[in-house]
Amino acid sequence: MDKEVFIFIGRSGCGKGTQKDLLIKHLESIGMSVLSLYVGDFLRQFVNSGSFVANKYKVAMSRGELAPDFTAITAWGEALMKDYKEGQSIIFDGSPRTLPETYSLEGAINFLGFVNPVVIHLDVSSNWARERLVGRGRADDTEEDINRRLSWFDTTVLSALNYFKSKPNFKYVQINGEQTIPKVAEDIMNALPYLKQAPVANKMKTLQYVDTKGSLDTSIQQNGQLETQNFIRNKNP
Repeated sequence: MDKEVFIFIGRSGCGKGTQKDLLIKHLESIGMSVLSLYVGDFLRQFVNSGSFVANKYKVAMSRGELAPDFTAITAWGEALMKDYKEGQSIIFDGSPRTLPETYSLEGAINFLGFVNPVVIHLDVSSNWARERLVGRGRADDTEEDINRRLSWFDTTVLSALNYFKSKPNFKYVQINGEQTIPKVAEDIMNALPYLKQAPVANKMKTLQYVDTKGSLDTSIQQNGQLETQNFIRNKNP
């Protein structure tokens, strides 16, 4: 099977990380090597570096500002330049978030020779996402922070999403994210049926930058693991 690019986009709390992990496990099960990129992890490491730019970034974040485009582009750009191996597939979790970042990401995808990248939009309402974020109980999930992140989707991320929808060479998949974890995963696979029929190849080592933001509580993590096993088993008889 040819290499693929998958871009997960959706409101905060829509379950991008969970579905990304399920897709990675499925791709690995059919012999694909995957480089998974979550910009948030890179930026957290950057903030703790103590550099002048990192300190300015930290101040901007404390004021509730959206991360400058160059920081996100640098994060995934450096990862691609350092860690991408020939023939690998790539999964982006939560990137791009702005139109300028979208242009840069499109350029990188084209440069690496990918054809028909897949954009997976986990569509949830603002109210649904807010309830999910409040239920997580994270320290940074204050009402002010939640409202700010949800507002960013409408003011910036939506423009990136609409750009992808307008590009005929991108495959846009809209999934109802307000369903159970297995049902969302099933809908993704049904929208990409060629993945279910892919032949098994020799496995390569998967490079993965794991999302460590702790966005899911313990019960959801445990359920996700069980559902992942059932999902892979059902899709690979």
